[in-house]
Amino acid sequence: MIYLFPKIGKDNQWIEMDAVLSCTLNASVNYTQFPVELGSNLSDHGIIQPKKYSMRGGVSTNPLAPQLTDFAGGFFSNVNNNSRIANIAGLSAGFLAGSNEGRPAAALQELYKLMYSRDAFDVYTGLDTIKSMVITSIDVERNPNNEGALIFDASLQELITIDQIDYQ
Repeated sequence: MIYLFPKIGKDNQWIEMDAVLSCTLNASVNYTQFPVELGSNLSDHGIIQPKKYSMRGGVSTNPLAPQLTDFAGGFFSNVNNNSRIANIAGLSAGFLAGSNEGRPAAALQELYKLMYSRDAFDVYTGLDTIKSMVITSIDVERNPNNEGALIFDASLQELITIDQIDYQ
């Protein structure tokens, strides 16, 4: 499955960003600072650290994905030559699409819900699927240049569970 933008969530509740401005993934293993006996198994002396993922994303008042109602006016103008019907259909399509003014606020509330629920979820990065992630912090930027959009920085960390540990 290919995703154009990273998205986060669980089950059927996904938060999709209009844009991911940048993202960083960190995976590491910490090894002992003490001398290791020659010939010993080095995996006994390394601790796998949780993956850390940070993303700078944006959600605007204008969704990038087209809505079904966006095509209603064009459909009726192709089916019927009456310009009044096409105009009414176009106006009603705009009303049916609803207001997108609340998209940034709704996305921020969903991010808060994910963080405060402290339930693990998945992150699809486009290169990797990271399981059992939690949000550790959210920073929001508002300025005149982003015109009401939500620009946020989210820091996430993997929660390693016993069944994820590779004992080989």
